[in-house]
Amino acid sequence: MDDQRFPYTAELAMPVIGLESEFRVFVDEAEIAPEDVWRTPAGFIERPLLKRTTKSSQLPTGGAVYFDGGVLEVVTPVIEVAPRCTARVVRSLWEQIRFVRAELDGWEARSGRRFRLQAFSCHVNISFELPREERGRDRTIQKLALLLSLVLPAPVIVAGANRRSTAIGVRPRRERIEITLDFTPEPGLMGAAVALIVGVVRAIIAWPSYRVGVAEEHGVPILAAITPGQHGSRKGWAVRAENFAHDPFTCDADAPLWRTTSGRTLSLRRVALATATLFRASIRNVADAYSERLCSRSSAASRRRCSTFPIAPPRTTTSAALRAGRRGLRRRASSAPSTKESFSTSPADEISTWGRR
Repeated sequence: MDDQRFPYTAELAMPVIGLESEFRVFVDEAEIAPEDVWRTPAGFIERPLLKRTTKSSQLPTGGAVYFDGGVLEVVTPVIEVAPRCTARVVRSLWEQIRFVRAELDGWEARSGRRFRLQAFSCHVNISFELPREERGRDRTIQKLALLLSLVLPAPVIVAGANRRSTAIGVRPRRERIEITLDFTPEPGLMGAAVALIVGVVRAIIAWPSYRVGVAEEHGVPILAAITPGQHGSRKGWAVRAENFAHDPFTCDADAPLWRTTSGRTLSLRRVALATATLFRASIRNVADAYSERLCSRSSAASRRRCSTFPIAPPRTTTSAALRAGRRGLRRRASSAPSTKESFSTSPADEISTWGRR
């Protein structure tokens, strides 16, 4: 007999994570809906693909590509939660992007038209495998989402946002929790941000209660006067600049502007460092050494952060950008990252642009 809970008939035996990235599509510098040009991803990918849904195809690299509401979305396969899993999932995302970009290069050559992708969002999916008998009034995925919308913004903004980022979102998605943020186009910073997010979320999932006040009981600093708003798509929460007392995306991260619910006034970086320190063990359980070091150094003003880069550096060409990204992933073993070969960190509407000049 068919299980009425399909597609959950074959649930995963272990907790997993996965990444998604959304891209705007430009042909001859005009933004278009990809389904209007190709109908399905097979329209520009020459290699045989396994069809998943009407507008979704499985990639040979293990992930998937699909058209969703006028944008192109690239998805990683699920990665089991284990040591260094966040580095693996970030590398996987870049491999999916590289494959899609290579196929688009071929389509450009065949069609004679110019094509550009502009990434604007990244979604971090983390499974919520809490047995139903352990859930209760104060331990639902909806209350978990609200709690995370208060805990995550400060550390995530310091680790991976830029001065034109727009929001940090949290969406409850039945058997998983989804964290949404603007795309971070430098692999090292993306790895650090994902490691921090996964480490914090996995630790909080194990808490006996998800009430908002329980964060203070665990010593987690919460910014006062923060009021999460409704997420722009589907159910969930989002914190935007207008939901804070000050704009956290453009302010000086080292200025003591932020009053916490415990009565202290701290800088955004100190709040981020305190959070990362409290969840250090959980972050270490999932991060690679490079990402862990980057997270632990978030208190130093001289350290890399998207918001410290110029607002509009020169755009990077497609091939050079992806080669730089792969080099960045291979440099994880180095003690200090170099900015020489980093992927261009531009504002949200330029920050993650791949394309021909």
